[in-house]
Formats: sequence, C-alpha cells, structure tokens
Amino acid sequence: MSIPLLSLLKAPSPKYITDLIDQFFFARLEASSIPNKEQIIKELEINENKFYELQVSVYDLINDSLYHNLKTSEKIEKQLFPQKFHGKLRSLLSSHISTSLEKWHKLCKSKYLTLPKLISFDWRVDVKSASDLTSTLSAPVVLLEMKVQEPPEFVGLMPKIKTVNVELTKERLQTMLDGLVRINEQLVSVTNK
Repeated sequence: MSIPLLSLLKAPSPKYITDLIDQFFFARLEASSIPNKEQIIKELEINENKFYELQVSVYDLINDSLYHNLKTSEKIEKQLFPQKFHGKLRSLLSSHISTSLEKWHKLCKSKYLTLPKLISFDWRVDVKSASDLTSTLSAPVVLLEMKVQEPPEFVGLMPKIKTVNVELTKERLQTMLDGLVRINEQLVSVTNK
C-alpha cells in the first residue's frame, strides 16, 4: 500500500494532497470515477497504471482507517504505515484522515442501503363488523398503521415513505408485545456490557 502513496510527494502542496484524498474518498463512496484523472496524472508526473495503484492504495488506507476506527493520527501512523515511510507525508495523511474520520463515518452510514426504518405509527381499537367467520364478528381488533421509510433505490434519491396497515387480534397483539419485551431485554443486556 505504501509505495504508490509516495507519488504524492510530487504534489504541488499539502492542501493538494488532502483535497486529493477527499476526492478519492467521495469517488469511493459514490462508486464513481475521478473526474480530473488526466490532470492528476499530469500534475503528479505518473502514468495511468501508477494512478490506479495510487487510487487503490488510498482506498485501502481509507478502508482500513474506517474499519479499524483509528481516531488519532498516532494510531493511524503506527498501524497503517511502515516505520520507514516518508515522515512528513505519513504525518500529513494521518492527520487529515484522523480529522476526516468522523465525517466519513457519517457519510458512509447515510449512503449505504439499509433496512426500512420506522418513521411513525398510529393505532386504534376497532370492532370487526365483517368477516368470513361468524365467530370473529364483533371481536375487538387493533388497527396499526406504520409509516416506514424504504431504503433509497439509488444513491442520491430521496427514500420513499410507505404506509403499512396491520390488523391484530388481542392474542396476536399479546404475542407481539411479548416479543418486543424480549427484544428490549436483550438490547438492555447488550448495552450494559
């Protein structure tokens, strides 16, 4: 990972390097190409193969930092760079990554597809007035309406809100509540560890 990063030593300024790292991060996040690749190749005086090696090295550096949650520049320097790596470049990269890490975590979490999220719910008790079975007529039921935010279909699109309606008998509601109590107990035990 470290040898291709040395091509950053030809960068015109430290700000150029940090901007380039950010640009690689956003390209990684959006799964897109680097828009000014030819300009970077020219400015760093590298060929296209060296550019891709640099890109992979930066991606690896970002991935390792995010995965291991290395919050300080000291941890990044110790865990991700060999000891003989160029000192000033190592310090610059480590410092920039440590200051960007929290922002990168938030962006990654917001961009990746997730499970649907419960936005709100409403309920009411009703008496069933129509049914195929006469034994269920006039039985109280709970009508539960949930607003659920679907995962976005594509990056950058607003997620859709879906309404889900559920009818629960007293017995099914009790089963659901028992399950929710067990889930709550497990969450409490995990957070207390």
